[in-house]
Amino acid sequence: MKLTDVLAKILKKNSVKQVFGLQGGAVVHIFDSLEKYKIQVTYTNHEESAALAATANAKVNENIGCVVVTTGPGSTNAITGLLAAWQDSVPCLFISGQARSTHVSYGKKVRQVGTQEVNICDIVRPITKYTKFINNKNNFIHEVNNAIKIAKEGRPGPVWLDIPIDLQWTNIKFSKNKLKKISISNKKNVRKNKLKLSLKLINQSSRPLLVLGYGVRSSNKSISKIKKLIFNKKIPFVTTWNGLDLISTNNKFNLGIIGMSGQRGANKAIFKSDLLLCLGTHLSIPQTTPLTKNYAKNAKKLIVNIDRNQLNNLNLSF
Repeated sequence: MKLTDVLAKILKKNSVKQVFGLQGGAVVHIFDSLEKYKIQVTYTNHEESAALAATANAKVNENIGCVVVTTGPGSTNAITGLLAAWQDSVPCLFISGQARSTHVSYGKKVRQVGTQEVNICDIVRPITKYTKFINNKNNFIHEVNNAIKIAKEGRPGPVWLDIPIDLQWTNIKFSKNKLKKISISNKKNVRKNKLKLSLKLINQSSRPLLVLGYGVRSSNKSISKIKKLIFNKKIPFVTTWNGLDLISTNNKFNLGIIGMSGQRGANKAIFKSDLLLCLGTHLSIPQTTPLTKNYAKNAKKLIVNIDRNQLNNLNLSF
């Protein structure tokens, strides 16, 4: 089966119903296969728009977003949307068409080989969870499945696959049993001593406050569990900007949005609290302002985050 047809089948199996992009010589085969297999394609006037739309689509549908861009400037134009997906922890599959596999500059001390060619993987590597130039058709199915898995698992984020045009039109071995929906379990083992300490601090607190971030939304069924905690314990909460729609604003326990672009009452609640339980947020500078040493000095802070690297690089003073 044609390689790009297999790509369309994999995307469809993983509930990707809409792809955003812009036509170009290195992606005509990809778009042809997407439309052939009834995946809706939205063509934008610029790759930046396509990348931002795919990121927004992933947020709304709570599934992996997908954008297809052509080689060279078409790929670099998408970097703004890629950065948005990276910093907002949004699972997104970026697919770029590339010049022929023999006309690329990967591993060479040259600036360009093929027409409008650029070694895009080296450029986007710092702001992706995974990036791969696919130059072996026999590894194609594994690489696409692996990229989708990496985008969704742990702290979600964007991945980038670069596919040369001469591989796109080739035939590869394919059977239905190779087609699978990528399922992710983000359950982590929690140290019992840490859990007991957290529960003890919550029970001892007279003014506890939940701080809910966007990470709550990407954490499977966490929202329903958090709502139960709020109502059972009658704990008020605030949200970050990206978490503002987690729970209705007319909820009596909702004190508003924190941060530099937040609301006075919500920020005041932070400083009045004696315990901050932060879920799905690491309280970045847009939430705390640069005055991190004086942020909620009277409050103990419990930060629950799936990203260990982030936890090791917090701005707050404890």
